[in-house]
Amino acid sequence: MTGLFDRLRAGQPLLTETTSPPKEKVEQPLKNLELLLGWLLNRWPKDLVTLRDIQAFGPGSVRDKKVALNLMQILAARRWVAPCQPHRYDMTRWKIARGSTFQPQPQPTTQLQP
Repeated sequence: MTGLFDRLRAGQPLLTETTSPPKEKVEQPLKNLELLLGWLLNRWPKDLVTLRDIQAFGPGSVRDKKVALNLMQILAARRWVAPCQPHRYDMTRWKIARGSTFQPQPQPTTQLQP
C-alpha cells in the first residue's frame, strides 16, 4: 500500500541542481525594469520621484510596492537614479539622472588627397 506522499511525489519530476527557472520568470523583471526606466525618462516630468508616485502614476506592471522598490534599487545600483533625503520619515524618494552621461568626442575630419 502506497502512502499519500508517495502518490503525490510520483506525479512530480525530481528537482536537480541543473533545473533553471523558466524564461518567462527571468525575462519579466527585465521587461519591467526597461518599462520603468522608459517611464521615468520619457513620461515623468519631474526630477524627483517617490514610491507613491510610481504606485499611482507608473506603469501598471510595476505598481506593486515590492516590485517597484526592487526595480528602483536595481536602477540606483546602475546609477539611473540616486536616493535622496525625503521630507517625511516614511517616504522613499529618488533623483532621476537625466541627460547624457556619455559625451562623445568629436571625430577629426580627414580630407582625401586626389
